[in-house]
This record gives sequence, structure tokens and C-alpha cells, in this order.
Amino acid sequence: MFVNTVIWYNVYVTVGAAPPKTQKRENNMKTYQVVHRDDGCWAVVKEGAMRAASVHDTEADAIAAAEALLKTHPGYFLVVEGREQTVVREPSAGYKPAVGAGKAVSDFNLLFGERLQRARIMRGYSLRGLADALEGEYSHTQLQKIEKGLAKTDTRFLARVSRVLKVRSDYFMRQSGLSFQSVEYRSLTKVGKKQRERLKEESFEFFERYLEVESFLNIKNPAFSQVDLRSMAPEALGKAVEQAAVDTRTRWDLGMNPIPNVHSMLEEHGVKVKLFRNALKGFDGLSAFVGTETAKIPVMALSWIEDVPRLRLTALHELAHLRLVFPESLEAREIEKLCHRFAGAFLLPEEPFKRFFGEKRSKVSIPELVAIKQEWGIPCSAIMARAHNAGVVTDGFYRYFCIKANQLKWKTEGEPGRNVWKGTEESARFTQLVHRALSQQLISISKASGLLGCPVEELMYGELSED
Repeated sequence: MFVNTVIWYNVYVTVGAAPPKTQKRENNMKTYQVVHRDDGCWAVVKEGAMRAASVHDTEADAIAAAEALLKTHPGYFLVVEGREQTVVREPSAGYKPAVGAGKAVSDFNLLFGERLQRARIMRGYSLRGLADALEGEYSHTQLQKIEKGLAKTDTRFLARVSRVLKVRSDYFMRQSGLSFQSVEYRSLTKVGKKQRERLKEESFEFFERYLEVESFLNIKNPAFSQVDLRSMAPEALGKAVEQAAVDTRTRWDLGMNPIPNVHSMLEEHGVKVKLFRNALKGFDGLSAFVGTETAKIPVMALSWIEDVPRLRLTALHELAHLRLVFPESLEAREIEKLCHRFAGAFLLPEEPFKRFFGEKRSKVSIPELVAIKQEWGIPCSAIMARAHNAGVVTDGFYRYFCIKANQLKWKTEGEPGRNVWKGTEESARFTQLVHRALSQQLISISKASGLLGCPVEELMYGELSED
């Protein structure tokens, strides 16, 4: 779809009478594998065996044990996880279910294993956890071998694991040629590594489906340019990011009026957005580029929150991460502040802000902030940050406001005007594209069901036609 050929890498470290470096592995070559387990130990596993031959504390001990086994099994070779001394490259054009095509079966195992690992992480399972969910029918060692492409699967396993991981069977055959690049998280320290990987994989799976349906319709994503700020002096970066926000509004023909729907606006301009309704606590959002052979496509995932103006600000904060290239010497905390400034300037540009708020203020009321929030869809705290950055209020006044907002527990209990913004932040673009592809008979109703993640019955509807 996005790639015609994927190069797979099988890594073999051979002991004893190893095949020449250029020789490819034959289908009848048997192996002992030294693999790293979830519990930190190293296991020696005979190809096709249900259990490990032995378990060791270190990799060196496991290799020594495997070498001893090779002396009595001359027809076997040793495969060590993660080693790259001898690399065999086997080009693959995807799964070809041809009878007797051993090469195609091998390629399928590798593809299936990679997709199994992604689905497992996406659903938050460890190898042992997935083995338990499969009711012990498959051990965690067997699952690890399948993920590494070292063991074959059958239709029974496919059906079982699809149900447990809540994905369609065709998920394991999908070969999109996509990869995440430059992933940025908000509230990074509040979400653990495993949780971040889970969120990333769930986001990635959605973006795969999104780009897949666009490919059926031959939709080309608009070019997405970045603003290079690496040569800017630190003291000039604040004004530069605000100008970048105004320039982006101009480039996208948005004018200087309130933006009714940030989500739809972003998707209209090529930024794919995934909304998590029940995201993990501490997760606000992530942004990244999804790479194909020919393009870098901006994407973001956001945690839904009831105070929609804050969600809008978070979305544009992630847009700043995508749009701006900061100096490498800049600390992460400073980058976050500048991205927040970009978001505020995007939602509420300085020119109209000063026109209705005034050039200089020494007093501001909370009802006034709520009224602005209602019209522009921007949090009260961000309005005051705009006033400070624009020089409308003094440093002392802004510090006083921040102290007061902290005393009123705006950050933990919510700020005033939680429900005053009546706009929506939903986008139906992805759903519409799937229905369009279905109506144009570019995909089957079963495929549409898989893309939307809904039962086929929900897609049964009448069509309008000139015929």
C-alpha cells in the first residue's frame, strides 16, 4: 500500500560447522535458540519444543549450555537473540499463501510475529499475561518464539489470539510500511514506559487504518512544513513562536476569528488526530510523524477532557511540537513553555485580543475571563498568559494572578466556566472516508467493519444512486 518491499532481518550466530556467511537458511535447518525472557533470565530453547531445555542467569551461561547440546546434535545451529555477527537478509514482498512456498511461510511468520507483539503491547499484556489470558494453552516461551518469527502458527491460534487481543484476524496480515518518528509526549514523567508504549501502539494502529482508507481513495496529504528556529537567540524565541502561530493561521486561511473546531481544522490540513476517551491517568497527549516511503505525516493523540477549551489548547500545543524545530540546547521545560505560548497565540491572536481586551490593564475580573473563554474556546489561565506575553499586564500582576489561581485550586479542581464553550471537538472525517470507500465499492463491507471497529450489521444501509 505504502511500500512494495519490506526487508526483513534474520540474525544467526552460528557455533561449530556454521553455514557460509552468504548462505541463506534452508527450511530444513534446525536450531537451538538462546532467548532473553521477561523475568531477566536466558533460556535455551530447541526449535519446536514446548518448554525450554534449560534456563540460566546470564547470556554467557546459556550459550555455553547450548554449545554443549550442539556437540550431541550436529544437525543443529545456534541462534542468539540480539546478535548481529552474521546477518542474512531476505527480501519480502509480503505474505503469499502459496502451497509449498517455504519462503513465503517464513515471511508470514515474521510479519505475524511483529504484529502479535504490537497487538499485545497495545492491549497492555506481558508475554506471561497473554499466556494467562489464553488460559495456559500456549506458554509465554511459545508466544515469544512466535513473536520472533521462530515458530509457525495455525488458524486456531489466530482465532484465539484475535479474540483475546480484540483485533480482527486481518490485523496480523497488515503490512503498512509505516513507522513512528520523533515521538513527543506531554506529561512524560507522569506515565510509565510500558504505558507510553501501550498508548503509542494503540495510536499507531488507528493511524494505520486512517492512512489505509486514504490510500484506497487515492487521497494525497497536503505538504506539512516546519519552522526552523534553531538559529534564533533565546530571548527572541517567544515572539518567534507567536509569529509562527499567526503565519500558520494565515497559511491555512483561518483568518483571525475564533476557531469553531480545532480537531476538524487539524485534520483538514493533514494532521491525523486520535482521541482517547479513557486514557491513562497522567497522559495529556503525544505528537509524532508517521513515516512512509514517500512522506512524513503529522499525527497526534490526545486524552479527552470535559473542559474542552483545555483540550483545544493541548491539541495546539502538540501542533507546536510538530511545526517548530527548536535549538538543541533548549531545555525541555523551556520548549514546553514555548509550545504553550504558540497554542495560546494560535487560539487568541494578539491583534484581536488587544482590540477587545485593551492595551493596558491593572484589573481583570473572573467573569470577564469566562466571557472570553466562552467566545474563543481558550482557558482562563491561557487568556492571562496571553495578556502577560502581549505586555497588557505587568509581571507583578501576572504573578499575583497565578498565586490566586493556585489558591483557588484551578489546576486540580478546574477553573471557572467549565461548560461555557458550546463548540464540539469531534471529527467525523475518518468515518466519512470509510463510508465513501464502501459506497464506491473500493472496500468490502467486512473491510469497512474492520476499519471502523464496529459490527457489520451497523453498516447495512440503503444507497442512493442515479441507476
